[in-house]
Amino acid sequence: MIDRPLFLVLTVFSLAHADERTRKLAERLPEEAAAFAREATKYASEEKLTQHALENVRVVNGVAQLTWKDREVISRYGFVSFLEAPEALRELRQIDRVDGKQPKGERSLKSIAAAVTAGDEARKRKLLEDFEKAGFTGIATNMGQLLLLFNARKVQSYDFSFRSQTFIGAERIMIFTYAQVEGGGMTTYRGKDTLKSKLSGEIWVNSEYRPVKITLNSNVEAPDKQIIRQEMEVRYTPTPYPCVLPTLARHRELRYGVVQAETVYEYKPFRLWADLR
Repeated sequence: MIDRPLFLVLTVFSLAHADERTRKLAERLPEEAAAFAREATKYASEEKLTQHALENVRVVNGVAQLTWKDREVISRYGFVSFLEAPEALRELRQIDRVDGKQPKGERSLKSIAAAVTAGDEARKRKLLEDFEKAGFTGIATNMGQLLLLFNARKVQSYDFSFRSQTFIGAERIMIFTYAQVEGGGMTTYRGKDTLKSKLSGEIWVNSEYRPVKITLNSNVEAPDKQIIRQEMEVRYTPTPYPCVLPTLARHRELRYGVVQAETVYEYKPFRLWADLR
């Protein structure tokens, strides 16, 4: 049995060590976010988006019958910014195939790359609008840049706490939790209602405090008292480039504790837009 004085020493040492790790995390995250904001628009990938979503519920003889719909969207994928807010990155998608079929319109990769690298604001906005008009309900966008939640301006809005460590292969991974204490949180639109909630989740980092996974959870109460829960996860990997980039993302929406839709986004290795021209 450990005697009480030794136990107190070990406890104080553990807390001090945990505080040091948390301090390093809070210092490193804005650096990684700044590198992402500065560099990510230079790179492109192919995204495979698959979704399994509840489309309809019918009650027959007192029994609920659920209709589910599966979708697959293949897109050229990258990040863009606009002159009025260069630090606010948005995901750009040029749809290549929807459920195995090619949509109408321009699909030249070279023309997209030329628009992005040349800073063609009108062309970039058109690509964003094309995806938004494609009718993909319940699909979350702008997840790839989740890391930007922790830029130098926003990082002070969160409380961080060391939770545990694990291994991915031979690499030691530290797991931290975070909770938003200031700021507007996530905004969800339901018809005419605007719902806001604070954010919380986990941040997984390697021994150099580079992010390998970020999760985000959000619970909002709709006007009808229904709890809507959003769960997001983005996995990042070091690259030959100056910033980490996403390899996989996942989004789930739950109501009454039941999954209504789950969407998975998979990314091929990123390449320079300039190499695609």
